[in-house]
Amino acid sequence: MSHSTLSSLKTALREQLTLFQKQQNDRTSPIGRFYMNNQKKFLQYVRELKQLFNQEDEDIFTKVFIGATVKIVYLEEEDEETYTICFPEEADPDQGKISFLSPIGNQLLLEMRGNSIDLDIPGGKTAVKISEIHYLEK
Repeated sequence: MSHSTLSSLKTALREQLTLFQKQQNDRTSPIGRFYMNNQKKFLQYVRELKQLFNQEDEDIFTKVFIGATVKIVYLEEEDEETYTICFPEEADPDQGKISFLSPIGNQLLLEMRGNSIDLDIPGGKTAVKISEIHYLEK
């Protein structure tokens, strides 16, 4: 990953941080509702965003933040799916873009590449592994 790509990703994440801080108490915004419904995860997300800005190498992008494209492997079926975690207004499930507020998006948020988790889906829990995390330059 080039220095300019890394810099542009950090800029996008800084913008997220600013937006999260501005809308935290706005109950009409998706971010405000996220804060009200899941305060612990919201505060962890903000804290980890802040920590990113002190790191220099591309290994900082081994964790799922909004804007990540994530490949998961269903461990029982050995099937794969790829999702891009986005803001609600950008969501398009047919294109693999899911909101960070969706049940799957929320569960993937802040997970690390290589982690295995039990994902709650409508049919129950299923074991998945986070096999890849990518960030595309905008």
